[in-house]
Amino acid sequence: MLASSSSSCCTEHHGTSSPSPHSAAVHLVVILHGLFGSPKHVAYLASALEREAAAQLKARGDDEDGRKLVVLVVQSNGLSSAHLYDGIDVCAARVVEEVDAEVERIERQGGRVERFSMVGYSLGGLVARYALGILDSRTPSFFDSAVPTSFTTFASPAIGVPVYPDSRFSRFARAVGSSLLSRTGRQLYERDVYLPAALCDGEVEDERAGRRRDDEQKRRGDPLLKVMADPRFSFYRALAKFERFDLFANTVNDRTVPFPTGGIEAHDPFAKALHKVKVLAQERDDDPDAALDLREGGLELPLALVFIATLPLVYPIALIALISRSLLQIPQSGRRIRRARLKVDGGRDGWLARAGINAEEMVELLQATAQDEAHLVTGRCDKAPTTSSSASSSAALLVDEGDGDAQDSASSTAAPDSATASTDPALSASQLFQVKSLNSLPNLHKHYVHLIDTIWAHGAIICRNPKHPAQSCTEVVDWWARRFEI
Repeated sequence: MLASSSSSCCTEHHGTSSPSPHSAAVHLVVILHGLFGSPKHVAYLASALEREAAAQLKARGDDEDGRKLVVLVVQSNGLSSAHLYDGIDVCAARVVEEVDAEVERIERQGGRVERFSMVGYSLGGLVARYALGILDSRTPSFFDSAVPTSFTTFASPAIGVPVYPDSRFSRFARAVGSSLLSRTGRQLYERDVYLPAALCDGEVEDERAGRRRDDEQKRRGDPLLKVMADPRFSFYRALAKFERFDLFANTVNDRTVPFPTGGIEAHDPFAKALHKVKVLAQERDDDPDAALDLREGGLELPLALVFIATLPLVYPIALIALISRSLLQIPQSGRRIRRARLKVDGGRDGWLARAGINAEEMVELLQATAQDEAHLVTGRCDKAPTTSSSASSSAALLVDEGDGDAQDSASSTAAPDSATASTDPALSASQLFQVKSLNSLPNLHKHYVHLIDTIWAHGAIICRNPKHPAQSCTEVVDWWARRFEI
């Protein structure tokens, strides 16, 4: 529930109204959409937050000093459907520019950003985490004056795109996805080198020389997602400063962000239960079109979950459309990336320094990572305070009920047994590092979402399109908005 306060509050959606002359302290909430998305996709997140905050504060009777909640829906990465092709770091730089402009606007009108929160949907969650690193690396840090309050992700690929060895589509997607999605694709599939060791050794003076390195040299260094999950860097440190880190992950029916990456888990108990149910159904010669109950697979849930197979024809049609789109948009993405880098002095070193990474220290950091992983603090993941299910029984929120130990919980990186080997992804060493590291965050609260009346839970989890039957679930966002702390 909302934190109690004796001060009043009103809500404001950026660009829709002028602040009250009594406004002083502002809680700025920044909302980011995902890949192939636009600001309208997260419109319900913004409206639900504003509605619930206004209603609860009005019920409290706070109406004197004008404390304000301001919602900023990021626009710059939605100027075209391909702007998020440009790379997580480039997109985050645009977000920071919008945050700076909004803070200046608030200050010009007599306000002061006292609290700061971010909400990221899908790829927007990764972009938001990078933006935190930039904000915290300033001198003084952005968070010296604005209290980091709430960081929330919905169906965000926290550890990139996992690969399923038994899935031909998964292997094919990995082979082509890193090319079709430009720089963002390489980062999601961990085919990038964000901290190349050769750069630190002085072997590479510019990007042209870097392209002449052989394959072995290119692999030296760490990908961006691993760096963002490393406690020694600003991205992780800034995330740990927030009072709450709420993560919402779909358990089923999300083929865009499957449970292991959305929930930061190495094991997928829901896929395992589904596999067992299918085997039992075949042994009983059940009707293949009948609904499947995951409780028969050894998973006790508050609701029966429906498994609906994706039509095979969808894949080739989608692939042809994606290839055609990429051929047109990747060159445009390259030009935007070059323009973004020209804004920062110092070339690659300057770009890294903006996020608090000193190129001269790279070699030492990479060697320390290779020699000693013991810098991770084994924390305990707090349980969320409550469990909620919708009145219509179309959705349910399951709280992570593990004991919270990063090593003993479902996030354990131990090798799966034969029963889970066919349903769990084959996570890379980098992804296993991220699972362990991110689950060590003491402010992390996980919420597992079961959507049984949709074939596309990825859009439904945030009510991406209220007019579309498959994307019109409002329960999850409403549950989150009612508990958001002003």
